[in-house]
Amino acid sequence: MRTALLLIAIAASVAQAQELQHKVVHGATELPEGAEWIETAVRSTPWRTYRRYTGFRDGIEIEGADAVVAVRPDGSLDYRIVPVLPEVIPGAHPLTQAEVPVWLIQDGQWIAAERREVYRPHPLYRMRFWHDASGRIIDSLDLIRRLDTAVSAYVFAPDPLSVANVPYGGIYVDANDGNTAVLDSLRTEASVQLTWNGTGFTLANSAAVIQEFDPPSVAVPVLPGPDAKFSRSDSEFEMINVLYHIYEWKQRMASLGYGGMVNYAIPVDVNAYGGADLSAFDFGTTPPRLYFGEGGVDDAEDADVIVHEYGHAMAYGAAPGTNIGIQRQALEEAICDYWAVSWSRIQSPYRWPLVFTWDGHNEFWSGRSAVNNQQKMYPGLSFTGPYSHTSVMVDALVRGRQRVGATVMDGLVMEALYSLTSSTTFKQFAESVLRADTLKHGGVHSEGLHTDFAAWQILTPGMSVDERDVPSRGTVVLRPGQWPAQLRERLHAVDASGRQWILMNGSELPPAGWYWTDEVRILVIP
Repeated sequence: MRTALLLIAIAASVAQAQELQHKVVHGATELPEGAEWIETAVRSTPWRTYRRYTGFRDGIEIEGADAVVAVRPDGSLDYRIVPVLPEVIPGAHPLTQAEVPVWLIQDGQWIAAERREVYRPHPLYRMRFWHDASGRIIDSLDLIRRLDTAVSAYVFAPDPLSVANVPYGGIYVDANDGNTAVLDSLRTEASVQLTWNGTGFTLANSAAVIQEFDPPSVAVPVLPGPDAKFSRSDSEFEMINVLYHIYEWKQRMASLGYGGMVNYAIPVDVNAYGGADLSAFDFGTTPPRLYFGEGGVDDAEDADVIVHEYGHAMAYGAAPGTNIGIQRQALEEAICDYWAVSWSRIQSPYRWPLVFTWDGHNEFWSGRSAVNNQQKMYPGLSFTGPYSHTSVMVDALVRGRQRVGATVMDGLVMEALYSLTSSTTFKQFAESVLRADTLKHGGVHSEGLHTDFAAWQILTPGMSVDERDVPSRGTVVLRPGQWPAQLRERLHAVDASGRQWILMNGSELPPAGWYWTDEVRILVIP
């Protein structure tokens, strides 16, 4: 227990040094001074080319100093996302003989450090540490993207509980890969793409390939004929299920113009983590891999888990090496939860607010939600780890999906992935989604989407994404029993969700939060 508490304490402080503030710059022709910029990747969509740069100082990398340059099809500059670097120029780096010397920037100061990584394949472990000149660890980062749950699923389309529209329990349980009488009846017949090797069908396709690279060892078969109809109690069922969902999801990406975001068949081990209830995306191999554990409900049986983990591969493909900052990690988890929800809703309208419908929300794991039931407001949220407040962003994205449809919203979020940096905030990602709508649809959805993000104050209602266009309005604070003299006695106002309110002097105030009138914005404080 002490070890667990120590790890939690470390997780709450990791990657603070790399969280540089980034800003969007329109019309600038140069990247920030104080660094040499090296182009590290180029990613393109049918609408923009995104050139990614990493900053160096005297040949030494600056952690978190990544920049994105968005270029129109005609070659002209659209915008840049650039880090804010300290004006003070550092002296010589004292650790130039280290294997990987780096610069960290913390509290506006340049800090010389050495970066080290520790990798263990079984059980999967990959950590990055930063040491100062005396060898002391000053920062750390878990590089494995995984679910923090008891993950396991019986995948149908998208899972047996969504097909039956029932909660977990009673006859609808995992029963340690048993219960075939009930669960086999909930399987969905589908076409699965496999690869013919001349003598049989291998469990691989253009999107994914089943391999055995993490314990426990389960043989990957070659099917003698074109029949892959297995009981959910058979080990092949999970393999086929993963291949189906990843292939079909990647086909959807291609239909939206993003088939090249993950440009390889991703290796997958559906019996990993030594049987533990965990799943993960590991970018440290070539190509990156997916791991699905078997504890609780088998992860590879739940489409939510499969598409969520593949979502990390999407983010890595669009913006490689940027999942560092704490809020940025929480943002990526939220985006991956959104992919899980979107794919699940395409297959079944039932139980979609329960992220990991089959794998979670049971005695093994409580799962997560796509609805901000606690009505958290974004400003002031404290991000302590990669799973902090994910429902706030997922809720806003799902609202947008309900407003504009799955095809439009999925495409906007995919385009926005290319603007991610190591310190992208919830607010900045929302702005990227709106920029994508302007780019792809002339901004016809932006007003409504702005309202969806404003429901939880990720964006400010009634205000442009571009701060240059923000109208100047006064702000008035209302508290119980207080009514500022400059306000009229009766006001018509609108809240962040678009609901109408009448505020009157002497009457009970509405719930705490932001409200807007034609003349003033009002913050109600309880």
